[in-house]
Amino acid sequence: FQKFMRNRNSVCLFLIFILVHLFVETMWSQEAERVYIYNKQGDKILYECTENLFHLGFSSGTPMSDRETFLMDLSNIATYYMMPDSSYCFTVDAGYNAQFKTKAYANSYVAYCQNEYRDSLGGIVWGTNRIMVKVKPACSISTLVQNMNILNLQYESKWYDSTIFALVLPKDSNLFAFSNRIFESGMVKYAQPAFFHYVSLDGYDSNPEFENQWNLKDTTEILGDQWGPTTYKYGINAIRAWSFTSGNPDIRIAVLDDGVLGNH
Repeated sequence: FQKFMRNRNSVCLFLIFILVHLFVETMWSQEAERVYIYNKQGDKILYECTENLFHLGFSSGTPMSDRETFLMDLSNIATYYMMPDSSYCFTVDAGYNAQFKTKAYANSYVAYCQNEYRDSLGGIVWGTNRIMVKVKPACSISTLVQNMNILNLQYESKWYDSTIFALVLPKDSNLFAFSNRIFESGMVKYAQPAFFHYVSLDGYDSNPEFENQWNLKDTTEILGDQWGPTTYKYGINAIRAWSFTSGNPDIRIAVLDDGVLGNH
């Protein structure tokens, strides 16, 4: 009986060890799905990857026929819809993530293909193939690019600040790892992916007079005369702008004027 009890205790301890191991492995795999970037103060900002959601953008000038052929080729492993900026959001069927990315990276017209992520507040973001960096005064962008030692790395300067650049990465780059590597080099004040953000549009479509506000839409009108039809476009296409941002309370706007036109 004592021998039986010792064997039973050994089996129980073994089973407990297996369960603890599986629990730790599961927690580790879940942790591996989380990534981070540094903010301007050097603090880590966490994001969680939504593994089966991807955002894909085509290079400018991509022929529509080639775009449609590529989308059709992906339709057997994913569903998709077009975003306001003419990129595409894909929901990939389970087990096909690797195949989807392989097809996307191999297509010469695809500019970027990145997962969708959620921040700690539930906000949804996704990247492209660009990282925004601000180099320190003692560093040059050419030195930074040389030190990164990444093939096909290009950069674009921003006219509003001579120290801010957009690094254009190969389409299969890990934006988070690359941003962190640049920040940790100590050569920049910040390095972050150029994220797109989902913005809630709650509010404008509940306005009963919105349909009459032509100035907020992308309005097109075709009028004809003795010289033939002429297309007129007016309206600021606010709906598309609101899909990127609906405002920021930290931004102050000043309107400077010098009078009123009385007969306007």
